[in-house]
Amino acid sequence: MASLYPFIADGARAGQRVELKLHKALWKSVGHGDILSLGSFEVDLAGYLSVIVYSGNLRIRLQLNDRDETTSMGPCVLQINSYVDPDAVYRVEKNFLAVDADFDGRRTGIRLSRDRGGKLTRCELTGYIGLTTYLQAVS
Repeated sequence: MASLYPFIADGARAGQRVELKLHKALWKSVGHGDILSLGSFEVDLAGYLSVIVYSGNLRIRLQLNDRDETTSMGPCVLQINSYVDPDAVYRVEKNFLAVDADFDGRRTGIRLSRDRGGKLTRCELTGYIGLTTYLQAVS
């Protein structure tokens, strides 16, 4: 089903503050952000991230263009910071939503899924940068 809600943390909502974390042996906070908008077919997040490969502002926006909850694949727009692919594609695979994009000739992917019993959103970047962060609501 191509709606974002099955792949993001339970209770996530627009206007919510989130903490970005990495997990190896221990949990480590590596940034923060705000969910600017969130609906069945779009999420827009702005914040700051500081990891070995990148420190700076972070903007992630994903929009499922077909707006059809009954389909398992289709067109979408993916933006990561200043890079935008208006011709990206998404597909539902088991327990995650996978998005494939092309940013200036570099293949990039993102996988969204629930983690820790739905308390966290797992966001895995693949391609020229491999990084997995977890988004957790800040009380």
